[in-house]
Amino acid sequence: MRTLMIAPSWLGDAIVSHTLIQKIQLQHNSTVDVVCRSYLKPIYAMMSGVKNIYPTNDSTGHLNLKEKRQLANTLKGKYDQAFILPHNIKSALIPWLAKIPNRIGWRGECRFGLINHAQKKRHIGNQTIVEYANLLRINGKVDEFENCLKPHLVLPKYKMPSELINTSYIILAPGASFGASKCWPVESFKTLGMLLIRKGFKIVLLGSKNDQTIAKKINLPTKDCINLTGVIDLVTATGILNQSKLLVSNDAGLMHVAAALDKPIVAMFGPTALDKAPPLSTNATILSLNLSCQPCQQKTCPLTYRRCLDELHPNTVFDHVMRRLECVS
Repeated sequence: MRTLMIAPSWLGDAIVSHTLIQKIQLQHNSTVDVVCRSYLKPIYAMMSGVKNIYPTNDSTGHLNLKEKRQLANTLKGKYDQAFILPHNIKSALIPWLAKIPNRIGWRGECRFGLINHAQKKRHIGNQTIVEYANLLRINGKVDEFENCLKPHLVLPKYKMPSELINTSYIILAPGASFGASKCWPVESFKTLGMLLIRKGFKIVLLGSKNDQTIAKKINLPTKDCINLTGVIDLVTATGILNQSKLLVSNDAGLMHVAAALDKPIVAMFGPTALDKAPPLSTNATILSLNLSCQPCQQKTCPLTYRRCLDELHPNTVFDHVMRRLECVS
């Protein structure tokens, strides 16, 4: 069975999609080819079960129909089935244009015809991993959360920054692509960083180019902190995560990368749902104040004061970091 998968747009969701890739590999004894945004290609290259990767310049909000037609023409006749993980219309275009016989995805955005095996989300959980795993149902059976295959990454060779070799460091990831409402305050990250420095740890700041402004504001002493936000590639960032003692992160993509590497994690959740896309690891601590307004799922807090993250005290996070480190020592 020759299988193509149309990948999600975001890093965290891309990591979670490995559950479906593994399930297809086990069921059909075959690898999966992936169409993904170009920045995600290194991540899919680290996944078992993935053979060919077709990177696109696709970005949110743009149709890029010419590029889709060109790619679809190269894919014609190569696949028996395609799994479309995003819910939007444009994600279903390439398999349809490539005339792949079986096009499987969830119902959404009036995709009738583009998807000819539209699945209904009845009797499955809210979690992203359950949603992805159940696009392939074996004998009609629904996979529950505990039965879903957890993502994992196999690192290629990478060059470690010289200043981090033989160094005990903790990573702070202060950004989030969802928006500022997901981000723990800069001053809280700075206070936590100073507490960890006093414990003898070096601090590494990681994130994308979009996170550079917020990382600069943390402004920890340069002798104790290395800011690599937006200046290294994703493979190197993954390698740095793999060698770290622990990651402190918002609910963001690097949290899922760390989980796939089975690294210790302390993650702060504010406006997003804890059960939707948690770090898929037993080595993670999730912190939330569990206020009545959570989860609002809003990019901008609808209240005048964003309590869900602003009131999560650095000392509380520090205590959980130390406990998590004790668990793995």
